[in-house]
Amino acid sequence: MNDRKLFYVIFMIIILGAADLFAQGETTCRVAWNPISDPGVTEVLIYRSTTDVLTEYQQIAAVGVSSNLFTDTYANGFEPGAQYFYRLRSRNVVGAVSGFSGRLSAHYIQPSDPYDVMQRCMVTSVTAIDASTWRVEWSTQQLTRGRLEYWKMSTGAVTVSATDETLSTTHYIDITGLDLESIYFVRAISRDESLENMVVSCNHSFVTSDDGTPLEFVIDPEVLTVEEGGTGQFTVRLSSIPDGTVDARVQRLTGDSDLDVESGETLTFTSSDWYVEQTVTIAAYEDIDEEDGEAVIRISSVAGPEVVSFDLVAGEADNDKGDDDNGNLASAPVAIYPIPFQPASGNLTIGNLPENGRIGIYDLRGQKVYDDSWGATTTLVWNGENNSGVSVASGRYFVVITDSTGQSRKQVILVVN
Repeated sequence: MNDRKLFYVIFMIIILGAADLFAQGETTCRVAWNPISDPGVTEVLIYRSTTDVLTEYQQIAAVGVSSNLFTDTYANGFEPGAQYFYRLRSRNVVGAVSGFSGRLSAHYIQPSDPYDVMQRCMVTSVTAIDASTWRVEWSTQQLTRGRLEYWKMSTGAVTVSATDETLSTTHYIDITGLDLESIYFVRAISRDESLENMVVSCNHSFVTSDDGTPLEFVIDPEVLTVEEGGTGQFTVRLSSIPDGTVDARVQRLTGDSDLDVESGETLTFTSSDWYVEQTVTIAAYEDIDEEDGEAVIRISSVAGPEVVSFDLVAGEADNDKGDDDNGNLASAPVAIYPIPFQPASGNLTIGNLPENGRIGIYDLRGQKVYDDSWGATTTLVWNGENNSGVSVASGRYFVVITDSTGQSRKQVILVVN
């Protein structure tokens, strides 16, 4: 996707996500959209038409990105009581113009209608009736009949409900066939008895979930295999919208200590991003055994609404199988153990080294903390001290081993003091 197309996509998401339109008194109508934060956007272009045919839309205004509001007036040639359609486009720093946003439409309020009719058309509640049916209630200040427009955030496809023909100030309609664990938007559209005047509520968002179902972590995949010396990842999100902020912890509960959480130890989910998958990385550190290790990684809530804990099984795919003498033959990979390395419990052993080589141990900033060289030996030990005899700090280090031909191999170790 080139930059210009990407610009179009980003802008369309911005516009479609929160565009709104409503009458503002007898002679004006206001079009609003999310503030534009993309530095590449310089203008928002407003188009209007009496029919929803793209070729008939005419540009009526252009506003800078410092504003997210445009007020249409008589000066632009509209007549009260007529129906108009609006769409938005944007222009970027090189003059490229995006595609049209979604359609917005409204009837203007007749001079005889009060301004607060539109202000008081509002969705008042959205309630689950069963797993896939939701009741939407709304109210208006005057007697109206009305219908709903609703759409799923991830698709944007609008569904129009049947019309409640009863003239009333309160209405409800049951909408069915909604997908669970999804975000929807709904708005009410009501007309007065004459059918000449229409009022439109602001967009109301809601999340579909099973009423009373416990809040859970959704993990993908639920079983993880990691190659020894490598890393693997899984994602975490919540099953439905929480009542507040959820702080979660990811930690090894039981099993092989060579498998542990490398990143993503703490996760935070809110009511606005509960559905966004967050990534956790599991590392399988090098060892000299020939066993496929296994560990249980627990994801649990530590603050906020309670979430049912999830235990993920992480397995290690060992790379030492078939090596004699625990992998310490010249034909086997370099063996570094134990990992994690705790100097207080003993030395770090570096085995199966090439002849006439050298070793360098570096911190994450690339600073060398220790080096050594050897002749015919194939095993070295390190006590966790730098070249000055001072214990190194806890953390991850790179072990770089270079043979007599100049070829190097690098492995990561974890030091815990």
